[in-house]
Amino acid sequence: MGRLANFLAGSLSLLIQPLETLAQMEETVVREEAVKALAEIAGKMSDSEIISTFAPMVLNLASGQSFTSRISAVGLLSCAYSRSGMFKEKFRAQFINLCHEDTPIVRRATAKMMGEICTVLEREPLVNDILPVFRQLAQDDQDQIRVICLDSLIPIARTLNKDDNMRHTLPVALAAGEDKSWRIRIQFATKFTELADAFGKDVTEMSMIQSFSQLLKDCEAEVKIAALKSLLKTMQVVSVEKV
Repeated sequence: MGRLANFLAGSLSLLIQPLETLAQMEETVVREEAVKALAEIAGKMSDSEIISTFAPMVLNLASGQSFTSRISAVGLLSCAYSRSGMFKEKFRAQFINLCHEDTPIVRRATAKMMGEICTVLEREPLVNDILPVFRQLAQDDQDQIRVICLDSLIPIARTLNKDDNMRHTLPVALAAGEDKSWRIRIQFATKFTELADAFGKDVTEMSMIQSFSQLLKDCEAEVKIAALKSLLKTMQVVSVEKV
């Protein structure tokens, strides 16, 4: 159905309703393919079609009764946000609501998409509205959600300037390096060079390299192994003095 969009210029809205139904199915593979098709169609829609058809559909999914509907909405918010006009505020509000969901699988979806959504937001709503919610997710009781947040932190850090990172996102990275769960510490060690690249050399040498060096002495062998595997690349992104 996504490929059919190539032949239906001016009538793309015909594909929205059946795909909206498929995006609410219990079968994960079906939902994910429906979301991919909808995102493909959104890229071919005009701004007026996004506002008249696509954005209302996304909001309808976001407020759906089933968690499957809400998960699909999370996957579609970023692809239409920049062209959603008057719906931008509602998109942000719905995303924040979904980040606070009681259902862990929905929070996992928001954590996974957080990085992508933050790259399309304007700075003011990003810093004032979304980053506080991200910091809450990064402290979630579920280990898996905290791991996913660390992945999303990389594109977020690349989006922000140094001062914003120091204030809003660096504490998330440092907390991950000291997390009580070894799974998060392993992820921090594994992703350290990507985090260092995203935050920049100054922030890395000033604040983050100390957390990484502690992982080389971690009480869990798996954490130490992950840190050792990242060590060579880490040595290439910091000064000789820090090495």
